[in-house]
Amino acid sequence: MIALIALVHVFSTASGQALTGPPEVGGTRGGSVSIECSYEAEYQHMDKYWCRGSGWFCDILVETSPSGREVRKDRVAIRDEPSTRTFTVVMEGLRPEDAGSYQCGIRRPGLLDVQFPVSVVVLTARGQSLTGPSEVTGTHGGSVFVECRYEAEYRDSPKYWCRDADGFCDILVETSPSGREVRKDRVAIRDAPRTRTFTVVMVGLRPEDAGSYQCRIRRPGLLDVQFPVSVVVLTASSQDLTGPNEVIGTRGGSVSVECSYVAKYRDSPKYWCRGADGFGDIVVKTSISGREVRKDRVAIRDAPRTGTFTVLMEGLRLEDAGIYFCGIDRPGSGHPTFPVSVVVLTARGQALTGPSEVTGTRGGSVSIECSYVAEYHDSPKYWCRGAGLFCNTLVKTSISGREVRKDRVTIRDAPCTGTFTVVMEGLRLEDAGIYWCGTVKPAASDSLFPVSVVVLTDPSKTRTIVIPTVSRTLDAEVPPKPRATVIPTVSGTRDAEDPSKPQSTVTPSVYGTSDAEGAEEKEGGSSFSAFNAIQVAQIVILLLIVTVTSLLCKRGTFQSRTPDSHEYVNTSMAS
Repeated sequence: MIALIALVHVFSTASGQALTGPPEVGGTRGGSVSIECSYEAEYQHMDKYWCRGSGWFCDILVETSPSGREVRKDRVAIRDEPSTRTFTVVMEGLRPEDAGSYQCGIRRPGLLDVQFPVSVVVLTARGQSLTGPSEVTGTHGGSVFVECRYEAEYRDSPKYWCRDADGFCDILVETSPSGREVRKDRVAIRDAPRTRTFTVVMVGLRPEDAGSYQCRIRRPGLLDVQFPVSVVVLTASSQDLTGPNEVIGTRGGSVSVECSYVAKYRDSPKYWCRGADGFGDIVVKTSISGREVRKDRVAIRDAPRTGTFTVLMEGLRLEDAGIYFCGIDRPGSGHPTFPVSVVVLTARGQALTGPSEVTGTRGGSVSIECSYVAEYHDSPKYWCRGAGLFCNTLVKTSISGREVRKDRVTIRDAPCTGTFTVVMEGLRLEDAGIYWCGTVKPAASDSLFPVSVVVLTDPSKTRTIVIPTVSRTLDAEVPPKPRATVIPTVSGTRDAEDPSKPQSTVTPSVYGTSDAEGAEEKEGGSSFSAFNAIQVAQIVILLLIVTVTSLLCKRGTFQSRTPDSHEYVNTSMAS
């Protein structure tokens, strides 16, 4: 009997090599784990199952069906994919008692089943090696930021973002070994090993983007570490709290964040917090008095009259960068939150400079010259549109150093002067917005400098600044028309300058020309010529009087010598 059991054990182990999977998977209490087991082609049409236990004592929890559809039983689901020769098991709503030994199994009629042992570990909140927001909320057409934190042991492991679909998780985007941002369609991801976080950005949200996603970390030979995240997409009508998706400041500087809310939250406390889901560490919170509240380097003030509250962060440090939330405290119900990404430009980014704003007219062009330090001499330069993680490169320099043109944008590098120039032609109103001069820095974050591009509609009348989500119109900067300088006549006064007589009030027009001046310009040329003739006559008379007076003075002046002093005395002065 013992020999038979030993024989059975050897046969099962040898055969089990045709079935592989992760030796261990880990999940968090309340979360889920996914187990993918692979098999050889000979088992393609056989039934697969997931059981708890080992050897002969394995209690089957769920088993595939001949139809190939997903089978769910309680909190466990299984699905077979013969085309890829894999079957996947998902355990949801994990509890501490779910931890233990399980097996992937394949039924072999008339033979021993093929099995592969898997250990399931359930972590408590304290032992969570990967954390993030349980839910993020964005608006239709807007964006969401998801920041997931991990333990030091996963610093060099690949991270990815996937979407749950029928018990499976479709990978949308994954980090690269270089550490640079990776973008795919409308999703971007970037790892920050220094802070042990990786951030996912989803832009241009659509209603169908709502659903269940996961932050994940790859572990070779083990089940990937995962954290579930629910993405909610609101329509414009359900948007109760809004604000900027991103604010940018420089180290040592400050940023201001203004969030708007609907009338029903007028009397509710507002707060600014840093954390994964809007319920993290509250940095500062408004007071009942309505006065500004300051805590360390952060201040907040509510303005119920305008339905806004403003947060000011001063003395920015590199570690201040990250995801924050504008929030409204509603006891006994959900807290409306709005995610805001705070970007802090480092000293490295300050080595790249350029104009903070350039202005052009519709149909015209703008030229942007960015300067860089010597260390970027041989680095590729580029021009991108967007902000932070999601900056879409429009044009990039070439190794040859020649000008590169793409659509209506050109770029050219001039290493000898430490500058590169970007030209945007055929400007359109939709071209207005935030752009970046950028330089590629291998094995490090790119250096960036923000530039605001303003497009004017009709510079001869009004200056319309078109910026996405913000529009403002300014009066045209037309210099005032010079006023005529009046020279007093010999009599010393003119009627218009007599203080005893009331002065007319002249209001300048929008173009700098007064109504009175406009009337003067409309008068006939004869009156204007007559006025000039009078002035000339007055000047001629004045010159004649001065000349005659001078001659008379010379004739009436003589000198006499006194015998005592032998000095010449002017008799006119003596008198």
